[in-house]
Amino acid sequence: MKVKIVTYALLVIVLGAFGAGLSGCKAPNRIDFGSRTLTNDIWGAAQGENITSGIYLNKDKSFGWYWERTDPQKKPGETFVKPIYPNVRIGGNLSTKTNSASFPVKLSEVKSLRFDVNYEYTTIPEGSYNLAYEMLLSDKNRPSSNLIPKAEVMIWLHATFPQPPNTYQGDFTDGNNTYALYSWVMTDGRLYASFIMKGQAQFQAQHTVDAKRLMESLTLDPSWYIHGVELGNEIVSGSGKIKINSLNINLNGQDVKGNLYWWQKIFR
Repeated sequence: MKVKIVTYALLVIVLGAFGAGLSGCKAPNRIDFGSRTLTNDIWGAAQGENITSGIYLNKDKSFGWYWERTDPQKKPGETFVKPIYPNVRIGGNLSTKTNSASFPVKLSEVKSLRFDVNYEYTTIPEGSYNLAYEMLLSDKNRPSSNLIPKAEVMIWLHATFPQPPNTYQGDFTDGNNTYALYSWVMTDGRLYASFIMKGQAQFQAQHTVDAKRLMESLTLDPSWYIHGVELGNEIVSGSGKIKINSLNINLNGQDVKGNLYWWQKIFR
């Protein structure tokens, strides 16, 4: 009987992870697998906006998201349309517990930080969007619903919408590619920085980013914490579908691994 109970529990977990591909199942807004969490984050969409956005996980462990936002609406009180951001997260964020023991990490303890991704757009994107990494830094190492970031650092692999030209700080290289840096202090006091890769957008590519080297171009407090790393598409309008064939975060020479689920610990 105990074996049957454990087997049933495992079946429930597997179905939960792959539910997006099952006939008749409602597409999930979150999928956890290993050191990754897929999130269908439509935070910028106005209530009642007609929008299609979703996430998926394939049996070969490739994953991604899709979107169709043809009639974007401004939220009440906003002067412009806010983006949505379907993404994959490794680690945590300011309000969410980490999925990896490697995060949060104090900035002073980061000796190297590298991102490697292999992706392809299975539906060529159109409209106003980017593909970007995001890191939120704070002076606290525990997530909280009211935690205000000290800095937001983004690395755009490509984009079709610009940043304010008066915030341009110069060009910087990570040894692999050259990026235009746009940076300013936001109304909540956080430092915002976006490194935008220069060159022609690629719809199927493999990129390596030396995030540590780029972050050295910024004035950041070494006592701040990186809660995790996200990769996603910020979408203002348009449509597309992306597949991530592989994604790896290497921190201090070690590939970031996820927390073990309880059933993995039992059967190790």
